[in-house]
Amino acid sequence: MGLKETIETWIGIVGHDWPPANQDEYDLLIPIMEMTNRDGLVGKFKYTGPNPLPGQTYPAAFLAINPTKMGTLHDVYSNERGATWAGGFTRALVASWQVGRLEVVFPVDRTYSKLWALPSWMYPYPTDVNKDGKHTITDIAIVSYAIDSIPSNARWQFVADYTEDEVIDGDDLAPVAFDYGIPIPLPLP
Repeated sequence: MGLKETIETWIGIVGHDWPPANQDEYDLLIPIMEMTNRDGLVGKFKYTGPNPLPGQTYPAAFLAINPTKMGTLHDVYSNERGATWAGGFTRALVASWQVGRLEVVFPVDRTYSKLWALPSWMYPYPTDVNKDGKHTITDIAIVSYAIDSIPSNARWQFVADYTEDEVIDGDDLAPVAFDYGIPIPLPLP
């Protein structure tokens, strides 16, 4: 819906239908999108801003539409955390399909968040479950919480399945506990 509104506003400015005739017309889409401030099904939605960088210049067309440079961080605005939602702004959540379900993977520190795993060729320390560069009690706690879970269970954490057999059990917990306290060489790969 936001994209539809952006294009309709853009059409009103350039005076013709889609597609843009040149790069300048494409560039006008960005400030129009950045000014998004709308009510949607999941709450109020807008982008963060302003973010004028030192010495940054903006094209005249950009400034004509967005003179305050609001929204130029391109992040979803959310001024709340925790259980309350008094302001009604959409939460900045990132979701990922995991084991056949859409799961929230960011922010990572919420009770409803699911951790995700980097492939071993990208991060060679599988017992550093939360990928923070340390073997800590947090890694053990993540696996312990997921014990006896399978992909369809709410406690399932993809990263806790060390043995990759789709069940979290002692075979997954033992290596993580064994590596507790062992330093990981820095910098991380």
